[in-house]
Amino acid sequence: MFAIRNWRLKALVLVLAALLAGGIYSGCNRSSLGEGDSDSATMGQEAETAAGPDGALPAVTMPVDPFSGLDTLNSTSFYPLAVSIDNASRARPQTGLSQARLVYELPVEGGITRFLAFFPEPQLAEVGPIRSVRPYFLDLAAECGAVLVHCGGSPEALARLNAGEVEHIDEIANEKLFYRRKDRSAPHNLYGRFDLLLDKVVERFAPVEPDDVRLPWVIAEESAVGEAGGVAAEAAGAGVADHISIKYWSAYTVEYTYAPDNGRYWRTVNGTAHQSDDQPLAADHVIIQYADMDVLDDKGRLSFDASDGGRIAVFTGGTCVEGHWKRTASEGTIFSISSAESDTGAEVAAGAGVESAATESRLMLSPGIVWVLVVPQGRSVTY
Repeated sequence: MFAIRNWRLKALVLVLAALLAGGIYSGCNRSSLGEGDSDSATMGQEAETAAGPDGALPAVTMPVDPFSGLDTLNSTSFYPLAVSIDNASRARPQTGLSQARLVYELPVEGGITRFLAFFPEPQLAEVGPIRSVRPYFLDLAAECGAVLVHCGGSPEALARLNAGEVEHIDEIANEKLFYRRKDRSAPHNLYGRFDLLLDKVVERFAPVEPDDVRLPWVIAEESAVGEAGGVAAEAAGAGVADHISIKYWSAYTVEYTYAPDNGRYWRTVNGTAHQSDDQPLAADHVIIQYADMDVLDDKGRLSFDASDGGRIAVFTGGTCVEGHWKRTASEGTIFSISSAESDTGAEVAAGAGVESAATESRLMLSPGIVWVLVVPQGRSVTY
């Protein structure tokens, strides 16, 4: 855990200053008006209404983390970060990845993937290794209202960042917020200090309201969650799927194995448990998002064609259901599943559920950590 963040101290100082100023102002008015003045009595009634009969201030309900629905935030507004994390073999094990509340695995050139990891309120000291971004990283960060943390990017991504499309912190212009570990070789050794990053974000950008975070799915209320960890987990069309295998390339295979005792999917890479922060990585929900990806240039950089959408496969509670995704300018990316009746007469629910009775309905997931694996069309995926 890192030391108390400077921005939290600044916020506390401002609150105390406001309270002291209010007390001084009230005291001056009481002295000038006198005990019997009606204005003095009115002020006291107003204070009593605001603070309550016993003088206690009303409790403020803190919002829930909008990425997972698991944690209570420490403020009614917050500064989420989306960090581009290296996933080359020499970058493993990563730091901070186990603490992310939402993770996208995204193919890049060179037969590797990178992670875009979302942190609503980071409670750890550092994160990394941090790498460059591609245009589709920007789209995901923007939809979620997060500040993008990275080290450079492709020409198209940098052009969009320089045009101000996405709020971001680039190591190239903010070296003091980052450092390079000596026990690893470049470029797989760049790490960010979360306390310094947050200080810079608070200084440069406005906070985000939890309701402004747009996810492709809906997080269900706790009251709607069944014993299986999802909403309507027994629905028809949700077939059994306790093992997932994604062969991105010949030398890179990702697998997830479902553990019924804890309801989580445990991740391996090329047959070895994938670890971060001295613990194996796991997710409550795993989503495969199939995408049309084309090579852009002689460097092998990829484009992510979101114009036509594509298929998804959603895994939760040991089951799987398939659906579709699309992206619109007004709503961003939407994950939907079919709620049409199957041969058994029951509605389809994605290990989680549906928001309405329409033919294609918004995916609904129970609170939990989600990993979305973007997979190019034509790759071998079995479950």
